Amino acid sequence: MMKKVFLMFLAAGAMSITACSSDDDDNGDNNNNNNGGGSGTTAMYEYDVTGDDTDSREGFSYFEDDDGFISVMMTSFTGGLNSVSLTFNDPVEERTFSEITGAIINDDLGTDEVAVTYSNGNNMFLGTSGSVEITEVSASHIHGNFDVEVKYEPFDGGDTLTANISGSFIAEED
Repeated sequence: MMKKVFLMFLAAGAMSITACSSDDDDNGDNNNNNNGGGSGTTAMYEYDVTGDDTDSREGFSYFEDDDGFISVMMTSFTGGLNSVSLTFNDPVEERTFSEITGAIINDDLGTDEVAVTYSNGNNMFLGTSGSVEITEVSASHIHGNFDVEVKYEPFDGGDTLTANISGSFIAEED
């Protein structure tokens, strides 16, 4: 299980770094120059963090289909790397998910589960409870809201941190 959690952290970090790819830097039609994928200026997110960690972020968001899972990524480099990742089974439907987990075990998520991770640039928090509501889904975008408790448990036995992240997103296909 620890290997799977570590691999998920590694993947989330890799996706955060590759989010600003050069494949959509062409300014040909002025509709694809947001480095968040999709068709322009509507792929946005905003969220607040309260508890043992506090922050407020906003920026561009995107989603990608990855081997049977859909991942919505919200990443900011302002003031240090900070990200939220929501991962669902594919296909994603308009509904509320109330089974929150922090890891995908054995390449499987339950039908009602969503895997949530939050990174404040120093620590990786895993989802423990809350809800994610998907309000609109199409081939090109996913809209939703979330209110999730996350927890950071250090491997060295240090202090456990808990936080709550709540916000909304309009993610376009990467």
